[in-house]
Amino acid sequence: MSVEKSPLEQTWDMRLAEVGKALEGNGFDVTILENLPAAVEFFEKTMLPELKPKTVGVGGSETVTHSGVYQIIQNMPGVAFHNPYVPGLTAEEGLEIRRQGLVADLFITSTNALLRDGRLLNLDGFGNRVAALCCGPRKVVLFVGRNKIVEDMEAARQHVKEIAAVANNIRLKRKNPCVKAGTCMECKSPERICNTWVLTEKCFPKSRIHVLLINEELGY
Repeated sequence: MSVEKSPLEQTWDMRLAEVGKALEGNGFDVTILENLPAAVEFFEKTMLPELKPKTVGVGGSETVTHSGVYQIIQNMPGVAFHNPYVPGLTAEEGLEIRRQGLVADLFITSTNALLRDGRLLNLDGFGNRVAALCCGPRKVVLFVGRNKIVEDMEAARQHVKEIAAVANNIRLKRKNPCVKAGTCMECKSPERICNTWVLTEKCFPKSRIHVLLINEELGY
């Protein structure tokens, strides 16, 4: 017997459908999923058999890191996984792996903010994650929780600077002012991770970026 969704759940269903339509209007592929396990299953059982990647790169994403996707890729025979987050890598090795990921068949990451009108706003440290959104990998897949949805550009910038950037600095144990202040201080720290803004208004070529829009709060 089906259970009627709550008013809040129905509201989120409508919001995700609206944002999904906006993304599609901007040239993105979109699949709406109820939770992260459903998104991982869709990625593994539907997308990977279709894409058949031989090389895979990743950009920093707490959602992807904790999803089990890395393990799925590692277990695929004949696939070169360019993962710069393997413990013990030197700075030079990590940078080279990031470079290799930019010409992979498939690149997996998330977005910092998803505007209601179907645009993506990202702020990056190394720049490989935003570079992959612009050009390079044949296919880009984004795992995006509903908490990334914001109303407009002002709200997007505020979310990125005041939530995502601060949380990531804390996670990475960076000695930047925001870690103590709890807010962006527009610092000039040598450990600063807020280096490159990219606004993705359209997906070009069409369908190169596939957004898995997930109906739960994930990541920052």
